[in-house]
Amino acid sequence: MEDRRRSPLRLGFHLAHVTYQAGRTRVLRLRTTRMVLALRLRAAWHRAELDCRVAPDVRFGRRVRITVAARTRNVVHIGPRCVLGDDVVVELTGGALVVGPGVDVRPRCVLRVGGALTLAGGNLLQHGCTLHCAQEVTLGVRTTCGEYVSIVDSTHRVDGPHEWFVHNVATAPVVLGDDVWVAAKATVGRGVHVGDRAVIGANSVVVRDVPAGYLASGVPAAVRPLPPPAVGSAEGARADAGAPPRAASVVGSGDPRRAPSPTSSS
Repeated sequence: MEDRRRSPLRLGFHLAHVTYQAGRTRVLRLRTTRMVLALRLRAAWHRAELDCRVAPDVRFGRRVRITVAARTRNVVHIGPRCVLGDDVVVELTGGALVVGPGVDVRPRCVLRVGGALTLAGGNLLQHGCTLHCAQEVTLGVRTTCGEYVSIVDSTHRVDGPHEWFVHNVATAPVVLGDDVWVAAKATVGRGVHVGDRAVIGANSVVVRDVPAGYLASGVPAAVRPLPPPAVGSAEGARADAGAPPRAASVVGSGDPRRAPSPTSSS
């Protein structure tokens, strides 16, 4: 009897929830349509070429800003289920931004696209990340960047007193493989290739290649193999089952902290 009395109330809550979700979806799609239209108009105003394809379910946060340099050729392809958080800045200066499905770009990230910037899919860019792409920057599937990470494929060379270093730029592609974890405030420099399932320690500066399954930490980063999973841990069970190991936790720019093995009761 009590369930029958509650059923109308539950039905009312369900209908309210469905109505709210439908209205929210319409608002988000309207915001996406408005953003794409504004981008196309901005490109036309600056006499820039733009190939823009954005999935209808992409979510743009508040105050997202996309700029287009005058008389440039640009490509923007954003796949389904992607999110660009509040205050994200995208600067198109004559490059291609290709974002795969399920990418989450958190608030205050900056993407400067003058070359080919590719996020393969399932990526997470935490708050305040900066990706500076002058030639080519590629992030593999599920590669994740912690807060305030910088990935830069260019550098300014100081050759002598007769040339300003700001105008003396050298570039080289940066490639991060699948399931790479770049911890908070790390910097990855030009020409660096990072293998699958590698880990970059927090506050590290990476200036050379990192093999797959290795840890790079320090300034400049030193490279060494990741430690094996602790015996009896969930990672040990994954290893026994033949599954690839997950990235070890990294604290600061020092060595990874291994979880202690569970003590067996006598």
